[in-house]
Amino acid sequence: MDAFPCNLQDITIDKIKKYKADRRKDVSPATVNRELSLLSHIFTINIEDGKIHYDPTKKVKRFKEKPRIRFLERDEIDRLLAHAVDYQRPIIQTALHTAFRVSDILALTWGQIDFARRTITLTQIKTDGPILQPMTEELIKVLTTVPRHVSSPYIFHDADGKPYKRIVKGFTAACKRAGIKDFHFHDLRHTFASHYLMQGGDLKTLQVLMGHKTIAMTAKYAHLAQRHLHQEIKRIDNLFGGNDDINANRANGQ
Repeated sequence: MDAFPCNLQDITIDKIKKYKADRRKDVSPATVNRELSLLSHIFTINIEDGKIHYDPTKKVKRFKEKPRIRFLERDEIDRLLAHAVDYQRPIIQTALHTAFRVSDILALTWGQIDFARRTITLTQIKTDGPILQPMTEELIKVLTTVPRHVSSPYIFHDADGKPYKRIVKGFTAACKRAGIKDFHFHDLRHTFASHYLMQGGDLKTLQVLMGHKTIAMTAKYAHLAQRHLHQEIKRIDNLFGGNDDINANRANGQ
């Protein structure tokens, strides 16, 4: 953002548009959009503080982005878990079974886990208010095997009981060992959504499980349900003229 003047009052719509065009020559549309969002957030904070009264970024259109939905197939999941080191494995499994963001997972405490009710109480960073997330049988098994620190409330912690802060480097190394390319930790969230739909789940429920504010945010996964639908439509094969005996009778004039 050093291309902009230091004072927010001096940043105009034209200057933002020029920055947008110039920056696009060096980075992807998604990166430019993230930078403009950051600038917009800075304006929002200063508007709330009464220092300025207008956000010029609202008048600048963002680049269109092609949704990136990279998810793991079942064999890839097995390989990733097999090549993850011990401390990584339950973190990855938690992501696969909850679709929680990495920041939410690393901040989890034992006080948020209710094994009796089989739920996790989560205040997501990107959503409003707490949500109650049901736990799968497998996740319960995973969490019951995670060793607890004598004094730390955090589930995923280092030797001193402090929550892990950076796991990206280690996760990338695990993916490399597993032979998995072009995959980020956030894609585990896509993996949850994709397999949920391919197992016959519905978009509205997925919206709740993912913590999306609108169904439009969930709709990008809709096409993945086609795998399930193609399997389910086979149930009709033997009902309406798909039976070989019926077809044989028709051929014989019966």
